Amino acid sequence: MFSVCLTASLQGYLRTSGRVFVDDGGAMVQLRGFGLGGWLVQEGYMWNTSGFYGSTSVIQQKIIELVGDSAASQFYNDYYLAYITETDVIQLSDWGFNCLRVPFHYKFFSPDTGVFVEDGFNILDPLLEWCSNNEIYLILDMHCAPGGQNRNDFSDGDGNEAGLWVREYNREWTVAIWKYIASHYSESQWIGGYDLINEPVLEGGFTSGNLRQFYIEIVDSIRSVDQNHIVFIEGNWYGNDFTSLT
Repeated sequence: MFSVCLTASLQGYLRTSGRVFVDDGGAMVQLRGFGLGGWLVQEGYMWNTSGFYGSTSVIQQKIIELVGDSAASQFYNDYYLAYITETDVIQLSDWGFNCLRVPFHYKFFSPDTGVFVEDGFNILDPLLEWCSNNEIYLILDMHCAPGGQNRNDFSDGDGNEAGLWVREYNREWTVAIWKYIASHYSESQWIGGYDLINEPVLEGGFTSGNLRQFYIEIVDSIRSVDQNHIVFIEGNWYGNDFTSLT
């Protein structure tokens, strides 16, 4: 759970005004949020497989080895459909939540460079409809960026390097993915915003100044198709170091 003054009825796009969130009517909004960890990014510590099957790709490969491609595909289809339902969203609203953060893997939108698919939209759009019916904002969090934004299991890199910072094509790919996502959701009022990169840890000589420029490139790409939504940025070292960003 995370918490970032709640109105009786939220109006339109989530905005910022100084250091607070407001709705289109200018009323202050306090986000009372719930994170859907483990859904579109399977993490070993959540699945209790940490230490031997840690990352999304490794977990998926082990399931394939266990039951075969066809059964594994069916398992994941069922898993994505069953993880969060309309009934769950209604219950969350009844409990007072008005925001959901969805960690996602870039491959739901672009499995390879220059290739864009609608898998992510097909999964997220029903959730967005349920959220809109219950006045819940949806924040999209790129939890796994191309190449991995750190060496940890939850970024689904190879563990040997944070390839997002080492290889420029991964950064160009990330920019393109965010533009693709923003183009789809540009007029969706219950998208609360875009969390560009989860918990980055820079390496390979990539500096905080470089990170600032990278964020500018992503934001410019988003703004070319979407001027409506908040953009969230995270500092270096797992979101703790905002050198050059403030």
